[in-house]
This record gives sequence, structure tokens and C-alpha cells, in this order.
Amino acid sequence: MPELPEVETVRRGLADLLPGQAVVRATVFDSPKSFPNSPTDVQQFLYGAHVTAVRRRAKVTDD
Repeated sequence: MPELPEVETVRRGLADLLPGQAVVRATVFDSPKSFPNSPTDVQQFLYGAHVTAVRRRAKVTDD
């Protein structure tokens, strides 16, 4: 698991590149640590959406 300084470095780099870009494709992974979204749901709400900001979020644990 990356430490906070590395996560912040990646966030800042993505924040320079992604805002204003549109999502044109995505891969849906079935992982217990991801939010459960069906491929149909992803296609409806994600494709064509524009990135407005890049933020960090807390760790997702198996507890």
C-alpha cells in the first residue's frame, strides 16, 4: 500500500492532466475493495462524464 506522500504526488500529477477530460472507456473490475457497479451502470453514468477534480480518499479495508 503506498504511503501518503506517494499518493499525494500521484494525485497532483493527475490533477494537472485529467480535469476537463471526458471518460471514453473504462474497465470494470470485480474486487471486494471496489464499489459494486455493473458494466451497464458504468456505461450510463461514467462514459462521457467530464473529470472536474482529482481527490484522494481513505483506504478501503477488509475489516
